[in-house]
Amino acid sequence: MSIKNKNNLLQNPEQRLALHLEQTPLAVIDWDTSFRVLSWNKAAEKIFGYSSEEAIGRHPSELINTENLKNEIDEIGKKLLQNTGSTRSSNENIRKDGKKIFCDWYNTTVVDNTGRIIGISSIIMDITERRREQDLLNAKTSLLKAFTRALPDVSFIYDEDGKYIEVLTVEEALLYAKSEVILGKSIFTIFPDKFARELHKVILDTINTNQAQIYEYKLNLPSGKTWFEARTSPMDMKVDGKKTIVWLAHDITASKKAEGKIKELLLEKEMILKEVHHRIKNNMHVISSLLNMQSMKMNNSELDSAFQDAISRINSMGLLYDKLYRSEDYGSLGVKEYLTQLSKEVLNIFPLVKNIRLEQQIDDLIIGPVIMFPLGIIINEILTNIMKYAFNGKDTGIIKIILKNNDNNVVIVIHDNGPGFPDGFNEDEQNGFGISLIRMLVDQLHGSFRMENDNGAKSIIEFCV
Repeated sequence: MSIKNKNNLLQNPEQRLALHLEQTPLAVIDWDTSFRVLSWNKAAEKIFGYSSEEAIGRHPSELINTENLKNEIDEIGKKLLQNTGSTRSSNENIRKDGKKIFCDWYNTTVVDNTGRIIGISSIIMDITERRREQDLLNAKTSLLKAFTRALPDVSFIYDEDGKYIEVLTVEEALLYAKSEVILGKSIFTIFPDKFARELHKVILDTINTNQAQIYEYKLNLPSGKTWFEARTSPMDMKVDGKKTIVWLAHDITASKKAEGKIKELLLEKEMILKEVHHRIKNNMHVISSLLNMQSMKMNNSELDSAFQDAISRINSMGLLYDKLYRSEDYGSLGVKEYLTQLSKEVLNIFPLVKNIRLEQQIDDLIIGPVIMFPLGIIINEILTNIMKYAFNGKDTGIIKIILKNNDNNVVIVIHDNGPGFPDGFNEDEQNGFGISLIRMLVDQLHGSFRMENDNGAKSIIEFCV
């Protein structure tokens, strides 16, 4: 048909209506007063499978309903003819190929100029797919309802726009609003915009990733502030063409309060530990000062040396408490930081320190005070012995401290470039206080200790952390 002919056609109202009836996706059927087909448009052919030629003059029971429904259909027709106006109904119909479909029917009586009913006009919409989706939704909703009756949780079905498709709960007190209020509404209508956008993001993330999401949120309910942990999951169905998800929200308010209480107790514990470390450090400083004052009055060099050794041991422990006091984690400390400062402080006790080069290669690892205390005293004893005996008669010296950590197996080597141990040295025969103390502390670490000559004296400690 040419454009000109089409334009002429559209200028005629009757022809325009006829064109519309042929192009609409809705089936349009005209019946006479005996309920026989007068007209049958293209959409009717598509929906029911009969051509117009096959349908004209036939009764609905011969076309789209079973024969045993003929009397029922005639009764509907009679009632419709007795009352001018229109009716609406949803029915199961049968196509030509025997397939069952569901249709919405809108029936209107047709009257002439005198008001006499001369027929019936029906507009029909195929709702089979929508009905199938609704049946699927109803089945899944029934299943969800069965589960939610046994769970102290709140469940929702949302579509991709955030609309409440279903509200499932036995605890109405856990809802932001009553179920009849929110059902069918959008989250953007129920909640403040910012919070609604957060919820909608979780919904979209669930749909777009096709994966479950976990989300914590807080609501101000009439019963008070309530925390929820939501777990979402995509659903393999659509409602009105929109994707859906299930949202299961569990009340975690009690666990949140317990978590807050635990944090308060931990903070209180940290403060107590900090104060304990601070007081011990101060007490050790007082003890060290008293011993130092007493040693200054000593005229016996041997006693003075013993006092200095004791002061050095106390200072090594005091340094550890000071480090623990200043650290963020009061139960552990970095080995590198502690041993680096400890070795320098031990060496600073001796006048020769300015001529001693200290070389350190220390792998850093975090350990607790149970290991750090004995380790600090061991290092203190070895360095003190080196400073006392390794560099006599020498103007300079080198001390190397190496700590290697291999899969929590720790090896510490302390090596000087002095004369080394004397000929015939047997470490098993060494019973001095310092060596005995080292052995005792190494045993506490379930480790091993040995001494050997290697261009100077070398002490090796090994233990596991």
